[in-house]
Amino acid sequence: MRQIPYVFNQLCQYLDRDYFEYLVKKYGGNKYVKSFTCWNHLLVMLWAQLTSRASLRDIEMSLLAHSDKLYRLGMGKSVARSTLAEANSKRDVAIYREMAHRMMERASSSVRTCKSELRRIFDGTQVAGFFAIDSSTVHLDLGRFPWSVPQRNGGGIKLRTLYDIFKRIPAMCLVTGNEERDQFFMEYYRYREGCLYVFDKAYIKTCALAKINGCGAWFVARPRKRMRLNEVYSREPIVGRGIMSDKVVVFGNSVAKAAYSVPLRMVDYYCSEKNELLRFITNKWNWTPEPSLWLTKNDGKSSCFSNGSSST
Repeated sequence: MRQIPYVFNQLCQYLDRDYFEYLVKKYGGNKYVKSFTCWNHLLVMLWAQLTSRASLRDIEMSLLAHSDKLYRLGMGKSVARSTLAEANSKRDVAIYREMAHRMMERASSSVRTCKSELRRIFDGTQVAGFFAIDSSTVHLDLGRFPWSVPQRNGGGIKLRTLYDIFKRIPAMCLVTGNEERDQFFMEYYRYREGCLYVFDKAYIKTCALAKINGCGAWFVARPRKRMRLNEVYSREPIVGRGIMSDKVVVFGNSVAKAAYSVPLRMVDYYCSEKNELLRFITNKWNWTPEPSLWLTKNDGKSSCFSNGSSST
C-alpha cells in the first residue's frame, strides 16, 4: 500500500541535509551520541516552532500524542524533555546558525526581484536591492535565565535582522545579548553594491556608514537629536513631496568626521500619517523618491519593518 509522506516531512524535504551533515561533522555534533542525533534535534525544534510549543514539557507531550509516528517523522523513536534539554545546552549552536544562513541564502536565490518595479519605485534609479535593518527584543525572566544581563526592561536577547523588503525574506540574522547596542553590529552585515539599506534611529556608526559608501551601496538613516551635523549648503527642496528642507552636511564631531569625512545629504520630511517631522541622512544624491519609502513602505506591499519586528 502506498504511503503518502506527512506534511511535516514534505516541508523538511527543502532542508539541505547534506550540508547539515557536513556541519555536524565539522563541529562534532554527533560525538558520543547513541540515539538522539543533531538531525533528530533539528526536526524536533522545527516541530516545536511550527506548532507553537511553549516549553520542553509542552514539546514532549505533543510528541507523545504521536509516538507511533515519530520514526517516520525523522525524530527517532522517542523524545524526552531531559534529552532535549541536554541537547540544547551541550550542542554547538554554530551548527544550527550556519544551517539557518544556508537556508536563507537558498530562499533568497529562489525569489527574483523585479528590476522594472525597483526602477519604478525609485524614479528610474538603478537599485539592485532594498533592505531594512532592525532588531527585536525577546524578554526573558531573570529568575529562570540568570545568564541574561539585567537591563532596564529586564533580561533578554536581541534578534538583529537584515530584511529584504521586496523578497520578504531575512537575508541575515544575528542573536546577541540585550545589553549590546544596536549600532555595534552594523559592520557585521554583508552589504552589496547597488543596494539601498534603511536603518532605524539607533543605528548610527560612522565607520559602518563609510563601509557601505565604500562598497558602492547606499544608506538611509535617522540621526539622533543630539548629533552634530554642520550645514555646507542648502539644496532646493522638491515641491509636493513633503520635503521641508534638503541640505548638504558633514559630521561636526571630530571622531565621527574622521571615520566619515565626505558630505552627506540631510532631508527633513513631514510625515502626515504620524504628524511628525522626520530627519534622514543619506549618501544618495541623484534620486528623488518619496521619502516615505525610506520608512520601508512600498504602495502597501511592505509594512514598516521596525514596527513589525518589535512585536516578535
